[in-house]
Amino acid sequence: MIQKLQDFLIEEALNLEKVKVLTNQPTFLQIFGITHRELQHSNFLAWLFDSNGSHKIGDYFLRGFINLFKNTTHTQKIELNLADLKRSKILREKDNIDLLILNEDANFLICIENKVWAGLTGQDQLKRYQELIEAKYPSYNHFFIYLTPFPRIIPNEVESNYENLTYIEVSGLISELMQLGTVSSEYISIISDYNKTLKKYILMQGEEIILAQKIYQKHKDAIDFIVKHKPNFNTIFNQIDDFFIKSNRYSNLTPNNSIIRILPKEVESKFEYPFNSWGPINRMFAIEFFCSENNITIKFCFGGIYAENEQKQQEFQEIKNNLFSKMKSFDSLNGIITKSKPSSNYPAIAYYTLVDDRDIKLFENISLFDLFKHKFEEFENKILNKWIEEVKVKL
Repeated sequence: MIQKLQDFLIEEALNLEKVKVLTNQPTFLQIFGITHRELQHSNFLAWLFDSNGSHKIGDYFLRGFINLFKNTTHTQKIELNLADLKRSKILREKDNIDLLILNEDANFLICIENKVWAGLTGQDQLKRYQELIEAKYPSYNHFFIYLTPFPRIIPNEVESNYENLTYIEVSGLISELMQLGTVSSEYISIISDYNKTLKKYILMQGEEIILAQKIYQKHKDAIDFIVKHKPNFNTIFNQIDDFFIKSNRYSNLTPNNSIIRILPKEVESKFEYPFNSWGPINRMFAIEFFCSENNITIKFCFGGIYAENEQKQQEFQEIKNNLFSKMKSFDSLNGIITKSKPSSNYPAIAYYTLVDDRDIKLFENISLFDLFKHKFEEFENKILNKWIEEVKVKL
C-alpha cells in the first residue's frame, strides 16, 4: 500500500493541484447557496425564455427549447417554428406551476414542471396541473414538460400527456447559444456561469469532476485507503478526555465516559445540587463536548432531576428554572442561545461548534488534537471566560 500511495502522489501531483484550483472557483449560485433551488433555476430559465429580455438573444432559447420536444407531430413542430414567439408570455408560479409559456396568437401553451433536486413528482401533482390547464385554457394546444436533471420515468397516469426533457439538453442549448455571439456583453459571463453551475452541481459534468473520476479509476486502492483514514474528530475523543482529566482549571465530571462533561473549577460550586443527573457527582449543569466524524460541538446543558421524592423534585425544578432563566440573558451566550425550555429533562441553553472540516483545511499542518487545543483557547477567550465572570456575578 505504501508503494501505491507513493505512486499516486508522484503521478497525480499536478492533477490534484488542478482539481483543487477548479473546486475553489465557485459559481454565483454556489456563493449564494442556491445551486439546487428550483425557484432560482426557474427564474433564470424564465429570463432566457423571454424573447424580449435584456440578454439580446431574442427567441433563440425559446425556439431551441421547443425544438427539443419529441412528442409533437410534424405539423405541430412546423406551426410552432412559424409562430411569432416574441409575443409569448412567460409566467412564473401561476397557479403554483413552475413555468407557463403562453402565446395567444399562435394558440399554444407550454406547462413546465421543474425538478432540479427534489424527489419524483407524484402523479397527482402532474395530473392536477394538467387538469387545471385544460380547464382554464381549453382552446389552446397544450404541451406538458417534466424538466429534470437526468431522464426520469413519468408516472403512468400522465405518461401520454407529459414529456420528459432534461437539464443535459438545456445545458447543450445554452452552450450553442454562447457560440452565437449575439448575447449582450454584460450578460455573457452570467449565462456562462449559470451553465457552469448546471454542469458542475446538477449534471456532475464539471471539468474537475471528470478529472477526479479519471484519477480515481487509476488509483482506486490508494484513494479508498486515504478516505478510510481521513481525519476524524472521533479519533481524538480520548485525548480530549485526558486533557480535561489532567487540567488544573477544569473538572472532568464524567471521565472515561461516552460524553465529556466539564465545569470550570472556580464556578463549580454554583451548580452543586444533588440532581443525580450524571450519577453521584452532585452537579446540575455541565459543559458537554461531542466528537463526530466532521466536527466537535459544545453544549451548555442543564441536567435531569432525579430526586428522592416529589417535594424535592419540585424544589430542584424551581432552582433549575431560576438558573436557566438567568443564564439565558447572559451576554456571553448571545448568538448561541437555543429555544429549549427548563422543563425539558436535559435542556441545552446554548450550542457552539468548536471545530469542523473547514478548520482542518485552514490548519492542515497541525494534528487534530493541536487543532482542538487551538480552537478551545479561542472559545475560552471568546465565550467561556466571559461566561465564568457572569456566573460569578449573576448566579
